[in-house]
Amino acid sequence: MSGVRRIVGVCLVVGSAAVRLPIAAVRLQPQAVGVATQRAPACRLCDASGAVTSEPKVSIKVKVKTPTNGASPPPATPPAEQASDAKVSISVKGPKAGSAAVVTAPPSAPVVERPPEEEELLEATQTANSLGLLDALQKGANPNIRDPKGRTPLHFMCGIGLAPACVLLIHFGANLEARDESGLTPLHMAAGYANAQCVRVLIAAGADVDAVTDRGTAFEVVKQLGEYQYEEVWLKRKDKWNKLKKTDEKLEKLKKCALYLDEPQLVRDETEWDDLLIDVLKVIQKDEYGGEEEAAADNK
Repeated sequence: MSGVRRIVGVCLVVGSAAVRLPIAAVRLQPQAVGVATQRAPACRLCDASGAVTSEPKVSIKVKVKTPTNGASPPPATPPAEQASDAKVSISVKGPKAGSAAVVTAPPSAPVVERPPEEEELLEATQTANSLGLLDALQKGANPNIRDPKGRTPLHFMCGIGLAPACVLLIHFGANLEARDESGLTPLHMAAGYANAQCVRVLIAAGADVDAVTDRGTAFEVVKQLGEYQYEEVWLKRKDKWNKLKKTDEKLEKLKKCALYLDEPQLVRDETEWDDLLIDVLKVIQKDEYGGEEEAAADNK
């Protein structure tokens, strides 16, 4: 074979456009070029006749890297040149250890520091210790200190029915009309717990029997309790489940409360406050030397 005559074309790709540059026909010598007998690969931009076909599809991938320290950021790409299918991933890192924001708690309520004598008074009140109560009051403790519910030592003593302690507190200036958060006075407390002797002490000291709360006056409180005790307990005393004896002690106490509250002036006329105080002090002195404390007012 003397030679192969072939048209060879060179395709150049400039940007995204393909340009075909034809070259004149030449005679190739197989012995001079060892690969001349092999078919040159067809150009993907040209057809069999050498004509330029349509532009191929171009896929562009854009990868954005964060510039390193000291390196200037790359120029912004105009919107027209940005790939329409570009994806941007944003990762948010949590704060490093030790760099968390410190949340400041709201300021707490100031702690009230009481004098030692008032702490002693509170302890004596909670333990129903009349001797400790007297000692704290003699040291100058405020008889009108309050607990978180607004109750004074007089409220507490009227609730548990310790009449001698009520006498001491009143003698040292306890407020007879102090109201707790529920609006109850010491007289309401005494009436609500059917502590007749405390009711008597308060009335003798001048407590207002007409003071009103959402439950009414102290007399109305006693009446409501008495009606319940009479209807639900006393009238059903013969029922098998009722373990009442011949007398209902609570009903009897409520009756005494009602009598004192119904005639307050008579109670004041019949009670000598100084004598009542002396009796209380005698009882406390007896208890100090090992005797049992008794409610002096209960013996009147």
